[in-house]
Amino acid sequence: MLNYITEDTEIETGSELFLLANMTFPIAKVNVDESEIDKIRVGQKVEITGESFATYVLYGAVEKISGCAYQLDRGFQGIEVICKIEPNEEFAKLLKLETSCKAKIIIAEKENALCLPSIALLANEEDTQVFVVNNSQVHLRKVITGIISEDLVEVIDGLKEGEKIVTIGSLDLRDGDYVRVKR
Repeated sequence: MLNYITEDTEIETGSELFLLANMTFPIAKVNVDESEIDKIRVGQKVEITGESFATYVLYGAVEKISGCAYQLDRGFQGIEVICKIEPNEEFAKLLKLETSCKAKIIIAEKENALCLPSIALLANEEDTQVFVVNNSQVHLRKVITGIISEDLVEVIDGLKEGEKIVTIGSLDLRDGDYVRVKR
């Protein structure tokens, strides 16, 4: 986009001269890695944050998924996803065009799920396990996982609510080792 246009500015055919936008109904253009695009659907909830509006979390939904890929950093292919932001007149006064933002697209939600920190998982090709602490002794236990987020993993089977698990240092442990539990 050209910043300053004067009487003698030469403009190429097809150049963008200006952009009109209704800031009461903004959109966010989100670049999604091609390997993740199969999880994205029109209508999924979106949470949008940004440095220029750090005290706000904007909410919206996926409105459109581009049909073609383009090159992202490090050789990954990306897909553009358009997210429509819910109207927010107070925020619209602060928003500027082409503001940088981050979007979290909610691909699944579950109420009352039993979750644990993802750093507690020990996964290999065969199964996923955690160290469960019982009377200061640890025992490896197979778990079946469900929804995975950035920091948490849903446990569908293998753990009960309230059981103590090892979250730090599990790579140095063996089944039956004794540990000191920090509270």
